[in-house]
Amino acid sequence: MPRAAKELDDTVDLAIDTFARCFNDMFPRIVDELFAEAERETDRTRQSRILDAYGLVRSNRDRIEKEFRSSIAEIVRERIAMRPQKNQDYATRTINFDKLALVDDTEIEADIIIRRLVSQLRKTDNPTDEEELRNLDARLSHLLGKSDIPDKENPFSADALARAIEHAFRELATEQEVQLEILRTFESFAAEAFNPAYQKINTHLIDRRVLPDMAAYRRQRVSNGASNAGTTTTAPRA
Repeated sequence: MPRAAKELDDTVDLAIDTFARCFNDMFPRIVDELFAEAERETDRTRQSRILDAYGLVRSNRDRIEKEFRSSIAEIVRERIAMRPQKNQDYATRTINFDKLALVDDTEIEADIIIRRLVSQLRKTDNPTDEEELRNLDARLSHLLGKSDIPDKENPFSADALARAIEHAFRELATEQEVQLEILRTFESFAAEAFNPAYQKINTHLIDRRVLPDMAAYRRQRVSNGASNAGTTTTAPRA
C-alpha cells in the first residue's frame, strides 16, 4: 500500500475512534443539562418533553453511543471515497419559504437546530484552535490529493459531525419534539467537546510528516472563496 494511502487509512481510523470518544465523554454533560433545563422550565408542556428527553437519553446511552459511532464512520468513509452525498450539506441548504405550508413545523425546526449546531461546531474563540482546524483541512486535502475540500465533502467537517449527532437520535422510538430537545442541548457543548479530536488528528498527521505547503493551501482557499462569491452563502469556517 502506498504511504499516502496508509496514512489516510490510519487517520480515518483515528478520527472515527476519537470523535466517538469525544461524543461519549460529552454524554454525561448532555444528561445533566437536560435535567437542569427541565428544572428551569416553567412551561409544563415543554418541561414534560424535556423530562422525556432526559429519561430517553439516560436509558439508551449504549445504543445512542453505538449509533453515533456507526454514523460518523459511515459519513467519514463515504466522503473519503468521494461518493455523492444523499443530502446537501446543512451549511448551504436553504429553506423554500414558498412551500412552508406543505412542511411539518417540526421538520423546519429540526433543520434550523441542525444548522445552528453546525455553526456552533465551527465557532471558536481561541485563535490557536482556529489555526488547528485550518491546518488539519490542509493536511487532509494533501492526503486526498486535492488543493481544497469543500465543507460538504470534508469527512471531518462540522457538517459531518452534525449529521452523525442527528442520526444518533433519529431511530429512537419517540416523538420528534423530544428529539429536538436533545439536539438543542448539544449546541452548548459540541464545539468544546470535539476540539480535542481535531487537535489529536492534527498531531497524528504532524508526527507522520504530513506537512503540505500551508501558504499555498491558504491562497487556494482564498481563491476558491472569491470565485464562489455571489453563488452560494455558507457559514464561515472555524
